Amino acid sequence: MTADVRETLLDLARGTVQRSLHDLNLEGHDFSADLAKVLKAEGYRKVKIRDLDIPRRIRYPAFYLEDGKAWFGYVFQEKFTSNFQRTVFASVVKNEWADWAVVLTRRHKEKVWVDLEHGMPFDEDYPSNL
Repeated sequence: MTADVRETLLDLARGTVQRSLHDLNLEGHDFSADLAKVLKAEGYRKVKIRDLDIPRRIRYPAFYLEDGKAWFGYVFQEKFTSNFQRTVFASVVKNEWADWAVVLTRRHKEKVWVDLEHGMPFDEDYPSNL
């Protein structure tokens, strides 16, 4: 990995550039493995949603790497009622119905890279404002 590529991936991991959906393919090379190395070095952990035990009202930055793409989003407790919530990864990118384009729940086997050191409060009554 060149210094320029590493710097770009660090900017993405640290949030110094717009976090969204990022194509990791450049000139026929998939940089997904390189981003994974950078995320690990930056303190992100690769986990299944079902293995996370996170508090309500806190969201954690996360990436879902899939087919040469990096989906940025958050892991948080989605509230359905005052007595029922579920842990999800939700992308910041929306679909044509203004819902999250990617949603992963406890039933999914895919893993996400999550930064559990930089949680931030959010309004659980309006999670679509992520």
